[in-house]
Amino acid sequence: MKRKTDFLYLKLAGIIREHIQSGVLKPGDFLLSENELALRYGLSRISVRKSLNTLVDEGLIVKKPGLGSIVSAIVPQEERRRKTLRIVTTSPSHYADYALGMIIEAFEKEHPHTDVKLLQLSAVDFWKSVHALRESGPYPDLLLITDRQYRELERKEEYTDLSDIVQHTKKLFYPKLLDSLTGSSGLQALPVTFSPVFVAYNPSLFDKYGIAPPNLYQHDDEAPESLLELSEDTNGDGIPDLYALSLSHTYNRWPVIALQNGVDFKRLREHAAELRATLNLLHDMLYRKRTAILHTRNKNSRNIEPFATEHAAMMLTTAMELAALKEESLPFEPQAAPVRFGPKQATLLVANVFVMPAASPEPELAAAFCKVAIRSDVQERIGRAVGFLSVLRGINDSVWGKTHLQAIQLGDARLDRCFFVHEVFPDSAFIGEMDYELGLFWAGLETAEAAAERLLRIQTDETR
Repeated sequence: MKRKTDFLYLKLAGIIREHIQSGVLKPGDFLLSENELALRYGLSRISVRKSLNTLVDEGLIVKKPGLGSIVSAIVPQEERRRKTLRIVTTSPSHYADYALGMIIEAFEKEHPHTDVKLLQLSAVDFWKSVHALRESGPYPDLLLITDRQYRELERKEEYTDLSDIVQHTKKLFYPKLLDSLTGSSGLQALPVTFSPVFVAYNPSLFDKYGIAPPNLYQHDDEAPESLLELSEDTNGDGIPDLYALSLSHTYNRWPVIALQNGVDFKRLREHAAELRATLNLLHDMLYRKRTAILHTRNKNSRNIEPFATEHAAMMLTTAMELAALKEESLPFEPQAAPVRFGPKQATLLVANVFVMPAASPEPELAAAFCKVAIRSDVQERIGRAVGFLSVLRGINDSVWGKTHLQAIQLGDARLDRCFFVHEVFPDSAFIGEMDYELGLFWAGLETAEAAAERLLRIQTDETR
């Protein structure tokens, strides 16, 4: 089996190849520089150079000393006897980076005359880019997206009902996963992995300071106060460099704390007090008591993530994100614990799903690929090799065990205390406005009360 790092280099070559063969990059166009490609795809310069050399050998690009790499004037035609399955993925995507290669490998063994080609599009204006492929072609057979991107689909009728794919395995899934993706036109998105938001912690730091790890707290209200014991200035320069928690201000992280403190984002006016209390709690952790540090993770900043560099003892994370961190050689083995920042037990869910356009040029191949993706042996292989959770309950029970699943709130197969973003917020527009309005709050330049009032005003304006 190819090493996962090998797949990353092959994936970049595949992305550029597909851009060229689909016409996104035209003869004579310059590619991004090696340094820009390395930053965009999170690869080393050596891996990027290896990818480009592969394309040079295939005759797709030409290197011009001192200028860069350009698309060849004459692009070799694909072999017409072979079939091609085209998959568009969103970028960034931990699942595309670390799991998709295993599905492709299993699929190509069963379909030796089919090539799988990947086209990775930025999450910014993702759907606009997908629609543009209708004009430039070739159109994709499958899209690998997030659950939120699926909710942003305006014309779900343009995508195929995938119910037949799970016809014989439906009882093996967590019911909520399929139910949440099933509409009037059937199952229009097939989940391939998912995760609740949970706390990952560094056990060595808890041992070092003689503090009980978070999975041993007996009461929900112990967690915030215990955070104080894990923040300090370790090098004596007057600036804290060890924090209890690495916290992200993205829509699928901090709202977990709000949910646990009784905030209902769909009825904010009725829960204004809980909202203010939550925002004050966040300001306590970030600025008054300085037990948490604010950080937004992306490919270009992975080397300064506080948790990964042992400057934070805990982080709010998902199985996908944690698996990616581990692939980048964490200096410790992280453990999982439930999120306990308020009296209510609740957390958010995220998922990666496949959708199949009704206009797919190869619908039979696309359906076959989906079946491979949810096959128990493939799901188990991904779980054991990478650390992603399976959509099949039995696989998680086998790979992870009861204790771990309870720690991340998967002890109940019904997932009653886990909520997708669309179940929590009124709509995507509200999420965008919320992110914008909280900018000053996250910088510590606005009080919790003022920030809460701004959020309340958003919902009031939308209901008029």
